[in-house]
Amino acid sequence: MINYKNILLNALQDHQQLKKQYKAKIKELAAFDGLFLTTSHREGKTYYSCFYSGGKRRYLGRETHEVVRKIRDLRFCKKMVEILDDNIRLLREFTERYCDTDVESVRQRLPKQYIPLLTDILELNTDSIEARVQAMRERKAAIPPRHPEALRITTFDGTLVRSRVEALLYERFCSAGFYVLYEYPIEYAPGKYLCPDFLLIHPVTGQVILWEHLGRWFHAENSRQYRDSFNWKTDIYRELGFIPGINLQMSFETDSGLDLEWISGQIEHLYNSVPTTSLLSIREKQLHDFADFNLLIKTAS
Repeated sequence: MINYKNILLNALQDHQQLKKQYKAKIKELAAFDGLFLTTSHREGKTYYSCFYSGGKRRYLGRETHEVVRKIRDLRFCKKMVEILDDNIRLLREFTERYCDTDVESVRQRLPKQYIPLLTDILELNTDSIEARVQAMRERKAAIPPRHPEALRITTFDGTLVRSRVEALLYERFCSAGFYVLYEYPIEYAPGKYLCPDFLLIHPVTGQVILWEHLGRWFHAENSRQYRDSFNWKTDIYRELGFIPGINLQMSFETDSGLDLEWISGQIEHLYNSVPTTSLLSIREKQLHDFADFNLLIKTAS
């Protein structure tokens, strides 16, 4: 959601700074204060004279005369300051009385008995979510996957994944009701991508959750390098608004295999839980950072 109050506060600051600049210019032109211009016309040309109220006229000539230009500049600056003063007054009144319209701000203004569930009032609707998912699928299809030769396992809907465990997880996510994008390319810098194992989008709330399956975390030989690589990725995820344990989930395999009971419970919890204030705040930041959030993309500044 756009923070309109911040926009107005920035506009107020800009107006105040602009007023200072024009008042400084008025001070520079103080010698021309109180002078008026009058015109006369001869042979299709305009000629200027200046005068003080009640005083004699002084002929200046054409509009390129320095005094004509200075008097005009002074009048322009005064009119600008007049308009800026009005705008500053209005902006101050508006920002003082303005109420944020984000969900949590409105909920806080209601008596307890009238506070609705967050899931009933989230801004996103199912049509816009579906359109966003379709746009993301089209973008994913336009970017070649990394190591395509390793995509050997076909899921129930034809999506290719890299292991049977990932196929199992993919089908569980879909069965729960999530939109699922496998290895969606998130651009965190120009031409540089992170591809989380699964990007889940809730079909009602629009909440985005990343799920990384860390199948080699406890691998006997290369677990150290594997862990270091993932830890590096979490720093980038954090910058993008994905926090472990909040909207970045992880699953592991041990010698005992995959804990499907825990995974099923976790998926059910993610689907049925009401978004917290923290999640809503994160989503607002993502909406701002990722433009319209149609495509999950961030370009480095």
